Amino acid sequence: MQPIPPRAGRRVPGYMRCDLSAATRTLLYGWLDTHLLGNADKSERAVFVAAGLDLDFPDGRPDWAYGEIRKHVRKGDEELLDVVHVTLGVLRSESTVPRHPPWQEVDRMLAIGRSAWKATAEGLVHRADPTAQAAFDQVIVTPSSASIELAEAWGQAYARNCNPGDAWDHAIKAVEAALIPIVVPRKATANLGDVIGQLRGQPHLWRLGIRGRNRDHSVEPLVAMLTLLWPDPNRHGSSTPEAPATPEEGRALVNLATTIVQWVSEDLIKRR
Repeated sequence: MQPIPPRAGRRVPGYMRCDLSAATRTLLYGWLDTHLLGNADKSERAVFVAAGLDLDFPDGRPDWAYGEIRKHVRKGDEELLDVVHVTLGVLRSESTVPRHPPWQEVDRMLAIGRSAWKATAEGLVHRADPTAQAAFDQVIVTPSSASIELAEAWGQAYARNCNPGDAWDHAIKAVEAALIPIVVPRKATANLGDVIGQLRGQPHLWRLGIRGRNRDHSVEPLVAMLTLLWPDPNRHGSSTPEAPATPEEGRALVNLATTIVQWVSEDLIKRR
């Protein structure tokens, strides 16, 4: 589900917000009450959630588990989102299949509240721009080495507990899998640096299926995009270590890799 657009003529609110509105918090508190508070089964479920969050309560008092969870969510939005994420995971692990998947209800709450997070069957993930999501979904339809690496990169970039450095690394691997067979097919152990070197060193041999500013189908814009990806600071040791990749960098670079892999799949990068 996507956020509900405003009435025509009204100011468009910020597309996504990292914090939670008071109304969204209230909805999520109610959802947690529904699934974790009440009978013995729900009490046991609350114990599992507390275990997943590493929350303590006195021995022999499992009925205190939900009280500790409620204390935890009151600390802030991140803690509340963590509890929702773990609760979705516990619900998914149960043998009973509900008529209406619980994540759909949570996603409706988050989408209406214009949250940067969305709920899925796997838990909470960062909400992607609809255009970027559609491009990614299209690219991974056909199984390939590039689509497998891209799917791993996307998962690492958009997960609740994201790993931007790993996302960056797999984004590079996806682009390498797509471009090496086209640009440097005969070079053993080729990497993205070799692809960039070939395109930059002999640009007259290559044609980009986008005409460009000078209408000459130059691959220069592609080289610039590849240079943004390469090298991944986590991939090679350095005497001058860099700061870790940020979540924003991870998502941006995965979106960039998605575009490049999509261009390859549409035969937009070829020899003249």
